Amino acid sequence: MIFSKVFKSNPIQSFELTVASGSRDNVIAFGPASIINGSVKLFLEKPIQAKSIRVVFSCHEWDQQQKPTKLLSVESDVFSQKADHDMLERGNHIYLFAIQLPSSVNYPPTIRDSYLGHRIEYTLQGHLDFALDNNTHKQKSTASVPLTYLPLVTFDDRMNQYATRNKSIRIEQGNEYVHVTASLANPSSCPGDLCSIKLYTHNKSSYSITQVHIVLLSTATSLNDNRNPDLPIASGPSYQHKQRQILNESFYVSIPKNTSDITTICPFRVPSYCVPTTQSHFGKYIDITYEVFIIIPAMGSNWDGCTTSQLFLNTQAIRLPLFVTTVPYCSTQPPKLQIPFADENNSDVPNFIINESPIPSPITDGWGPGSPVDPDDELCLPQTHEDASGHLMVPPIVSPSTSARRSLSVHSTTSSAA
Repeated sequence: MIFSKVFKSNPIQSFELTVASGSRDNVIAFGPASIINGSVKLFLEKPIQAKSIRVVFSCHEWDQQQKPTKLLSVESDVFSQKADHDMLERGNHIYLFAIQLPSSVNYPPTIRDSYLGHRIEYTLQGHLDFALDNNTHKQKSTASVPLTYLPLVTFDDRMNQYATRNKSIRIEQGNEYVHVTASLANPSSCPGDLCSIKLYTHNKSSYSITQVHIVLLSTATSLNDNRNPDLPIASGPSYQHKQRQILNESFYVSIPKNTSDITTICPFRVPSYCVPTTQSHFGKYIDITYEVFIIIPAMGSNWDGCTTSQLFLNTQAIRLPLFVTTVPYCSTQPPKLQIPFADENNSDVPNFIINESPIPSPITDGWGPGSPVDPDDELCLPQTHEDASGHLMVPPIVSPSTSARRSLSVHSTTSSAA
């Protein structure tokens, strides 16, 4: 008896927000015009005076200094107290919601890996405002649910201007030389796609070539906030570049010495975690690009890997730009759909679908479990017809003017369990 007065039970047993976002190995990505459907579940041990339950959708960005910046935030009440002393009854309560992402703009992609020097997170969270018996105001929040957002990125005309179909290199030593032309089968690839490099080699040397090395390099460019104050303003903005080798593969090839017209195919898979090629001014400026380095150890040389700075100085390397998109490349009819990235002048925000958002299942006296139809509404259901042997027959067609027509009247209330 004494302990029951001192240790009062927590009226809120569980409070969680769930959304259809896939599993850890098969994540669902949202994009422009997507609809995010979710629910807020509340289990009460005893009645509480709930003021409101709201859902917040937000996006935050972290730079290299790990300072978070809020890029956007929208919220909506999924429950509001109608009167000052209304109580939310004991039991389970579920509130459904839906969020419409804008179709007119691309937001920057979700970035969780630190190798780009940026981190961008989209999250959903539920918040409960309620009062205790002594009118003390309290708040409780659900765990933050991360979401994956990918912009709609196609191989457009702008990318086509910078795309390099093929590049060549000539490696000489005395009177001998090796001439290699490299090209990408497709100028763009989606994360997880197989990308192929075609090599066309003239090996006019006394050495055979047995290996070719492929390096995929990512470059994230952003504005340098730590600008030197001594520099004049007229010198323009200062940028910083963060680069990383995200793929390094070796291929065994057979290019004999003193041969010509040798064709070699080197396929590699673009890592599934690659962020699409992005140039966003929404929040802090960030530009994400990719390059493929093809290293040909010719004239008897070897290559055991190197740092990124040494990679740019390698005289036996060919560099090809690779565009990582979210729409597969089509050489015959390139997709014309192009959505600009959001900026200060074009920043449509997501909207909660209020009128069309699903509501909790209605409770009506007389409804049986698993059958949300009132007994009086059985006339609305199709009637079965059998012949003398018991086989089902097609019901007769009844004219709409003579058939009985009734409309179901559904009364929605907040679901609760006593």
